[in-house]
Amino acid sequence: MTEIPVHYVMLRAFSYTTESNEKVKKALKLFLPPETKVEFQELEGNFGNKIILFRSKIEKSREIRDLIHKIKTSLTENQIKELERQIEKRTDEDCNLFLRFNKQDAYKEKLSLTNSGNSINIRFKIAAYPAKKQKAINTGKQLFQKDWS
Repeated sequence: MTEIPVHYVMLRAFSYTTESNEKVKKALKLFLPPETKVEFQELEGNFGNKIILFRSKIEKSREIRDLIHKIKTSLTENQIKELERQIEKRTDEDCNLFLRFNKQDAYKEKLSLTNSGNSINIRFKIAAYPAKKQKAINTGKQLFQKDWS
């Protein structure tokens, strides 16, 4: 089994006043192993409105592999190719790869990439040596091309 080049994955989603907290939590859990704990934090919006931040972290290699497999098998071939084309824009100088999935679709157990802010945010901490953006971009592209099972 090849070692997965990801240190950990952080996932988060915001639940706004007009949304059901349970539905947002359910949408986030679609990306998580069944027994993974979801933490929450109450925040206050610009107008004093209550916002709940749900977040979780995946650190085990097997669980990271399962998440990548779920993404690869749920997106169409064209969506995977588009994702690979956008890897450079989605990767920062600290070797983080950011993906956003539509929160409404995730609640319906469907994965679809989005650029909208109303989303499930997933951050992959890429294991790039040396820790340079270009190395992380190359590694990020491999995540969705290679079979990690």
